[in-house]
Amino acid sequence: MKRKQCKKMLSVVLAALLLTAFLPLFGTARAVSQREAILLVAAAELGYHEKASNQYLNSKTANSGDRNYTKYGAWYGMNPAAWCAIFVCWCAHQTGLSAEAFPRFALCVDDSYPTSGSRQFKDMGRWEGRDYVPEPGDLIFLSQGHVGLVESVTETEIVSIDGNWGDRVQRVTRPLGDSGIAGFGLPLYDETVSIDPETLPLSADEEEAPEVSSGGELKFDFFQRILQWFRDLFAKLFGR
Repeated sequence: MKRKQCKKMLSVVLAALLLTAFLPLFGTARAVSQREAILLVAAAELGYHEKASNQYLNSKTANSGDRNYTKYGAWYGMNPAAWCAIFVCWCAHQTGLSAEAFPRFALCVDDSYPTSGSRQFKDMGRWEGRDYVPEPGDLIFLSQGHVGLVESVTETEIVSIDGNWGDRVQRVTRPLGDSGIAGFGLPLYDETVSIDPETLPLSADEEEAPEVSSGGELKFDFFQRILQWFRDLFAKLFGR
């Protein structure tokens, strides 16, 4: 009787130690800033390819073509349409950023139009020239009429996530101070806001993403397997 009680107590103690050791690995993800959140949303779209027609808009690769049909254009109300600007605005919307903090625009660089991206950021006093060193979350505007979302910056390069670059969403690397840069738009991020990344509507390909269990089910299954392993170990050490 005492032997059984001892085994039971040891199992409980070891289970408690395991829970204490592993629980931090499965705790709530750290809160992120608005800048970090919009980049998480944009990165989840990498590989999305524009469509040949107004079908399979939510799939990253199905119905791929060069006709400018996208889920971003469908959200904006312009489909088909050139979509680099619409893409970054869609990312802002998914992050919960207001139009006052992150202007909505479909035309990138043309100050003669009051609703263009360059004009709106200049009117806000949130525009910087080519020599500016951007921060992640800023917008990089090109003279050719293109915009991307700055992801990272080194001493020599700018890496951005761009929509409608090669007909898809992809990372692009450009030299810092490149002559093709028209300037930078600086969204009005609220640095005091913290966002739980688990609440972000990160995209998954409707056709290709495998079905996965919920986070709670995965955690429960993991601990069940660990506890079963220790039960088996005690059975071998002490007998049944």
